[in-house]
Amino acid sequence: MQRVLYTVIASTLLIACTPPQQSKTETIASKQNNIIICPEKRSDTTCDFFGENAIQQAVDSAQTGSTLILKSGIYQPISYREIPFNELIIRGFTVIENKELKLIGESGTVIDGSLGAASAFVTHNSKVTFKNINLNDFRWDIEEDDTYDGHGIFIINGEAEIDNVSMKKIQKMSLTTYGNAKVKATKLTVTDSHLGIWANETSSIDLDHSYFHGSESAAVTAYDKAHVNISDSVFEENHDDGIYASDESSIQISRSVITHNKPFGVNVDKKARIDIDYSYIADNQKNVNEKAALLRIGNNMLSHDPRENTQ
Repeated sequence: MQRVLYTVIASTLLIACTPPQQSKTETIASKQNNIIICPEKRSDTTCDFFGENAIQQAVDSAQTGSTLILKSGIYQPISYREIPFNELIIRGFTVIENKELKLIGESGTVIDGSLGAASAFVTHNSKVTFKNINLNDFRWDIEEDDTYDGHGIFIINGEAEIDNVSMKKIQKMSLTTYGNAKVKATKLTVTDSHLGIWANETSSIDLDHSYFHGSESAAVTAYDKAHVNISDSVFEENHDDGIYASDESSIQISRSVITHNKPFGVNVDKKARIDIDYSYIADNQKNVNEKAALLRIGNNMLSHDPRENTQ
């Protein structure tokens, strides 16, 4: 039985550790409400919008329910928009408000934020799907102020589905949720960024088959009354904890690997709670915060890394 368990977990974690493989065929199907976006004008492709502001222009023109197809290439946005939220200003290269949209990239779709200081996407009271997109090098203007920039995807209320998205060199938080946002993220890869997931207020995130490596701060954090459910994912070599929960938030972890993080693999503070089982946690500077009253470790923890079974 234990061997079967390791085999099942190893196979799912192999998917989590595999770099995103993007399918070009699923973006080719012609639909009446499709909008074609290109990084530059092309002679061999009919582009509804192209150039540095093409994605925002397409969002503005799209009717709710539209699918925005990002043709392969490197997008380098320059212009940004700002929306007020509480006492903050949220700045994004692409801002989506009060719409239901799908943004689907072809293989090799990269959005590069190095030419300005803003977050890649900000969604507000919307329902948005992000699929097959690589976000690289998003930066802040001033490190600590009331303008939130330099994030990957920043979601306020509404819903989002994130599928096969990678984020690299994000100077602030890669995935941020506020309000009552509900997010389903699968095959999300975050590497060499400041912080992976930052869940706040009453937002909730379901995360599976994902990979987090090399964050300056934690891979996953939850605050206020946020909830994060994690399965079949890998967290390694992150600083300022692998998984962290504070306030009255909660995190559930199953069938995952947490290793070589510091100072803790899993840490809980205040009235927060973390439940973990069917997972492998080892070789962190300290595996868990043993003083945390609401850290629950189940009886089915793994004794060795299930990824070894795939090698």
